[in-house]
Amino acid sequence: RLRRLSLIAEYDLRNKKDFGRFIGQDMHIKLFHLHPGLIVGLWKKSPEIAFVMGTLHYHQLLEKSFLGSTESPYIFPPHIPILDDIDPEYGLHGYQLHIDMYSGSRTFLCRTFRGLFCRKEYIKNGHLRIAAIGLRNHKRHASLAGKVDFLWETLTLSGSIQNCFTMDVTVLDESEAPYWCFSAPVQLCESKSLETCYDFMGQNFDLNYKDDMGRIHAELIWMKEAEEYYVINLVLYLNTEKVNSYFGTNYTDSPVD
Repeated sequence: RLRRLSLIAEYDLRNKKDFGRFIGQDMHIKLFHLHPGLIVGLWKKSPEIAFVMGTLHYHQLLEKSFLGSTESPYIFPPHIPILDDIDPEYGLHGYQLHIDMYSGSRTFLCRTFRGLFCRKEYIKNGHLRIAAIGLRNHKRHASLAGKVDFLWETLTLSGSIQNCFTMDVTVLDESEAPYWCFSAPVQLCESKSLETCYDFMGQNFDLNYKDDMGRIHAELIWMKEAEEYYVINLVLYLNTEKVNSYFGTNYTDSPVD
């Protein structure tokens, strides 16, 4: 009996000059990410594909895998907002963040943050600012365990790309329903900020990711003595229009002081 196939995503890999977002490189390959959920490695010495990898978040993956057809992906029914005219800050509080940073079977960080919120005065530039780890909250600072790199392998060669890994993010709303989910490769880049945090002595790195739902910004310190990265700042920025559409609210940017 033939198993039913369901189309999840389509990619055009013929244009080798446009392979999406550049992630990192080593002496053999360049790594790119195509939304949604495809990692492509290109040989540096020739414009040929070395390997492809899938990176799909598990939320609604079963529906995507079985309810579509070979010609078209499954279309989810539109979200219907649950209105609340009692809570004046509905949609601003009660968030949870679960974050995994890993490469293959190696996990660098796995943490859950509960009770996250955004004050109305922190709604700026079209985003809700929600802090999961703050610079001054040392108890929430987290280290990345082990050597941080992205492992790859082909039939003839293998290697690793330093400071790159896969990040899975799950943001739940107040009712613990998934609000924003993704799985994507990311890179740690040396910070270009001129600001210095004198509480920490080490090299500064930034991690950034963004899509239509929002963006994530993290600041890390490389502690040479311990040979570990420490996450000292982790902030979610949720797209205000998406939040309003999801909750049936009407939040706008806070007035500039």
